[in-house]
Amino acid sequence: MLSGKVIGGIIASGLTVFLFSCIRYNEGGNNNNYYPNPVHKGNIKGHIILYDQYGSRVYKNLSGFEISLLGLSTKMTLTDSNGYYIFTSVPVNTYYNISVLGTTDSASYGGTIMQNINFIADTLTRDISLSAIPSFSPNTITATLDTITKTDSVIMTFSADTLARSCIVFVNSISAVGPSFNDNLLNYIVNIPANVTSVSLSIPASDLHNVGINSGASAYFAAYGYVVHDYSLYQDYGTGKNIYTAISAAAATCSIKAP
Repeated sequence: MLSGKVIGGIIASGLTVFLFSCIRYNEGGNNNNYYPNPVHKGNIKGHIILYDQYGSRVYKNLSGFEISLLGLSTKMTLTDSNGYYIFTSVPVNTYYNISVLGTTDSASYGGTIMQNINFIADTLTRDISLSAIPSFSPNTITATLDTITKTDSVIMTFSADTLARSCIVFVNSISAVGPSFNDNLLNYIVNIPANVTSVSLSIPASDLHNVGINSGASAYFAAYGYVVHDYSLYQDYGTGKNIYTAISAAAATCSIKAP
């Protein structure tokens, strides 16, 4: 990152800086100072699209979502009653991130970030999809070690529902296990069919060994309620891991030895 005092478009950092003006000669012979490349500005706009925990489109409570533009120009706005947002007078020919806070007074969705948006035109439209934070969570999770098939099996129970759902299971080598990228080495998404109250997941020994959970070491599990099709999902650029924000507030946990 460049540091120092900006003077006339030239950065000074303990060095002697000579400033030169660009001179334009007009037909009358008068000289005028000017900047040959003025910053061009445009608009970034879009619409919030919401999905419930079953993956179905939601058409209400679209207002009040906080949208932040991060980059050369930093701005914040809220969606209107129809879910629309707009940032005006945004410098072009640069990259931006759009960060979305998913919780409002009347709605609760997983937040997201749209990263490295290249803004090169007068108007750029970027619609943003968000998934609801599930209202359900696993009631229990238990684990068994199967030495014959060389797997760790986890069984999760849920309250009944007439619609299909999903859950997500995080795995770690220590008891701190969860959706934070620091708290899991593996994760698995499991479908929960309609009217089903128990689902199972078999995790091969090779998966555990590949992340350093060797035979005889403890593997720790945390299961959360998860949305069908995660529209809030985004990737952390620092670690390359997915960030899960549309998961249940509560989790069920357990542990077992790795095969």
